[in-house]
Amino acid sequence: MVTMKYHWFGDSWVRGDELQNRHACFAQLVSNHFGAECCNHGRSGGSNDSIPWYFAQHLNAIDPKSDCVFFGMGASSWTSVFDRSGRHRMCLHNAHTDRHPVYHPDQGIWFEKFDSPKQRVYNREKSIQLLWLWCQQQGIKCYFYNTVAVPQGHEFETSADSAWIVPKNSCIALLLVPFLDQDSEFIVTEDQPWMTQLQWKQLAPTVEQWIRPGYKHPNIAGHKLIADYFIEFLNE
Repeated sequence: MVTMKYHWFGDSWVRGDELQNRHACFAQLVSNHFGAECCNHGRSGGSNDSIPWYFAQHLNAIDPKSDCVFFGMGASSWTSVFDRSGRHRMCLHNAHTDRHPVYHPDQGIWFEKFDSPKQRVYNREKSIQLLWLWCQQQGIKCYFYNTVAVPQGHEFETSADSAWIVPKNSCIALLLVPFLDQDSEFIVTEDQPWMTQLQWKQLAPTVEQWIRPGYKHPNIAGHKLIADYFIEFLNE
């Protein structure tokens, strides 16, 4: 008997960071609902550039006849490059992670010399286009969604609108909170100098309901809310 598998690629929201039990993450909940084995390939700090790399590593384990793939696209300011030893290393904007082995020790040079709004859009949509065409060529059913950031422009990405669980101009973080920090491309969970009193009044209760006791990731209730949204979409 063939076991249906749901393969999930993306960042720490996909992985279920800050949960005491990662089996409570939305990827696991959606997989359980449809009776599929959950293959969670989410990675903390995972960039859009890294998703095709890890997808290629797991491609032979994906059965086009029974399996389904979900790509969670993260913030476009996150990228990844190979170091001189051939290891894929992450670069996160404004992240104090130079000494962590998963991050490139010279990531500051990328953001100083090579990062730009157009480069971010290009990198993101290049990855989406590659994944979309790759799955089409392999006959693999796939879906996309943005995790924590809203795209800051479009160049050439042509994946079908029907493949997007959350609309292309939105993200799953906005299922939980009313707005994001567009500078950091991440969820806001604390009062900020740029916020108005009204904005914080709107944001604070949603943070308490869907994020706390975590800091930047959904709690159990938040993951359940995201999972319910996915299940409703997939049932249509």
